Amino acid sequence: MPTDTVRLNTPVTAIHPDGRDGLDVHTPDQTLHADHVVLALPPALAVERIDFGDALPAGLVRLARSTPVWMGAVVKVVALYPFVFWREQGLAGAAFRPAGSSTAMAA
Repeated sequence: MPTDTVRLNTPVTAIHPDGRDGLDVHTPDQTLHADHVVLALPPALAVERIDFGDALPAGLVRLARSTPVWMGAVVKVVALYPFVFWREQGLAGAAFRPAGSSTAMAA
């Protein structure tokens, strides 16, 4: 990804279709135009804090609002393995353990 496409410390206030197969991304200081946008926040916070107008399907908005925002208390770890053995088991390569549980869950 080109280095000038990533905007750090730039809160997004709204994302709307631009009418030309792109997006207008509004910040407090400017409007940016993009073909794609990657949001680095949980879905529930995205639909709470960013105005998407009516561009998102209602079912997606309901799902995002009902998804708990619990990742703040999670320790995140990346591990490298010689091969992707988990795919043979139909897994995505993610694992987590709910608080208070002694059993890890794989996904």
